[in-house]
Amino acid sequence: HWYPYNERLICIYCGKSFNQKGSLDRHMRLHMGITPFVCKFCGKKYTRKDQLEYHIRGHTDDKPFRCEICGKCFPFQGTLNQHLRKNHPGVAEVRSRIESPERTDVYVEQKLENDAS
Repeated sequence: HWYPYNERLICIYCGKSFNQKGSLDRHMRLHMGITPFVCKFCGKKYTRKDQLEYHIRGHTDDKPFRCEICGKCFPFQGTLNQHLRKNHPGVAEVRSRIESPERTDVYVEQKLENDAS
């Protein structure tokens, strides 16, 4: 259920406003110290499932971000961006997920054509 701007849900601890009850509930976990999502590798705890999933990539071989220039894969978008800046200077930071390389190929081709002109 969405709440209009004038009926927003307000956090009683910090005053931050939300337009969905689920968003406020997730936010409240921060203030209440509730961390139900635990890393099975190191025991680190998180308030949100997506935070844990992101963290776990650092422990595993899950590398969904691929450099379209050389094919090397990375666990995080940020590490791909660092690789591009260091190893392929002048090439735009390409947001490439292995699941949809065709969209990125078009972008890279367009970017390289634009840079050449």
